[in-house]
Amino acid sequence: MSWANLLTSRAVPPAGQDPHPERIETKQDLAEQLRALRQLAGAPSLDSLARKAFPGSRGRSNATTVRNWLAGKHAPRDGDALCRMVLELAKTAKLPDPEATTRGFADAYDRIADARLRERQARVPGTQAQVEPAPAKRWRWWPVVVAAVLVLSGGIGFAVASHSYPPPSVLAFPSCAEAFPTGHSSGYLVLTEEVGPPGEPNPNRRVQLRVQKDTEGAWHAYAYLAESPDPQDQAYLLWSYQQPTAPRENWRECDGELINKVQQTPGVLSRDRNGWPRWFRACVQVPQGDQIPGRGREICTSPTRADN
Repeated sequence: MSWANLLTSRAVPPAGQDPHPERIETKQDLAEQLRALRQLAGAPSLDSLARKAFPGSRGRSNATTVRNWLAGKHAPRDGDALCRMVLELAKTAKLPDPEATTRGFADAYDRIADARLRERQARVPGTQAQVEPAPAKRWRWWPVVVAAVLVLSGGIGFAVASHSYPPPSVLAFPSCAEAFPTGHSSGYLVLTEEVGPPGEPNPNRRVQLRVQKDTEGAWHAYAYLAESPDPQDQAYLLWSYQQPTAPRENWRECDGELINKVQQTPGVLSRDRNGWPRWFRACVQVPQGDQIPGRGREICTSPTRADN
């Protein structure tokens, strides 16, 4: 196929043809392209795909998550999980440039995530007139890798990318950073939530990652314990400048407090005052007596950006 045809055609290829992630705009487009890539890789099982996407986690819920991606029911919440799966599939399918294919899917993930956040913002009371934020480039490790290759190979030249150099250290801030009061504005968004305790067939905890906008138009992220049967539950917000797979020591922990009889944390700017984007996880730790044998006590949402 010529480059002209590639750029003008919007039809999604049937399963078995090379994927074209640059055509992805919706979760249904993403599903079509993932199915095509899966077919090229020999149609591995859902369990196998789940292990590629979530190598540090086990459970049927991961296979269900991947099934929903392939069916177009849900777009991925974790871009890194999607990229891990795509990279392994592209290598198995022996595509000529698996990394380029993965970058294409990563950019598609950003487009879908941006559209989803704008849709949520439009539903917040009083923000309908402000739902078109200035476009912001998302930090990625690809420019860093390319720059490193150029340096190591003795190449001459340089590339300047927005926030492609190391971000600030979380240790430069208090544990709750700006620590804005939360729960007093006209509206909020629930970006993601998680239930538990882990392994509990009838979950009785629910923690949410919420954002709300202040009077100056800045978005704050905070953890909210929406359901809890035990006052000993401990809610907290994890935040970091690093990618979601960064080790725990690269995340700062902001403890919750009781506000209007509900545990929630102060708000942390989704982008700091210098424009650096942050990742967030809302968590709750249950008492040891409520821990399911052989499972952890911590319930956390997936790492999520809220910087638009």
